[in-house]
Amino acid sequence: MPRPPKLNNPKIVPIIFEYEQYLLLKEVAYRMGKSISDIIRELVDEFLAKHGLIERKAVAHDAGINVLRQLEYNMIIMDIEELLPYLRRDIEIMRSTIPKSREWINARNRARRTI
Repeated sequence: MPRPPKLNNPKIVPIIFEYEQYLLLKEVAYRMGKSISDIIRELVDEFLAKHGLIERKAVAHDAGINVLRQLEYNMIIMDIEELLPYLRRDIEIMRSTIPKSREWINARNRARRTI
């Protein structure tokens, strides 16, 4: 019979360490009787608590709000905000050049790829 899962909705994330870091982490995990993944999850929880996200999650969960979904929405918004300067630049080029000119077409194509 398989052991019960530790996580409700796991997401596997590849992570790369320096070899020395890995060996030290492996040693600490062995001494603590935990897996490296357990230790990394604890460190991530500490980091999230430090930034006020764990508390938010607990409060929001009680209120029935899906905080992970909200974080995902925030990440999408941040991605879009990061692209806006590039889109604005291409819009300005398109406004200031002759339609269908090489410069106008290049700006249009860049904007389409960005979107």
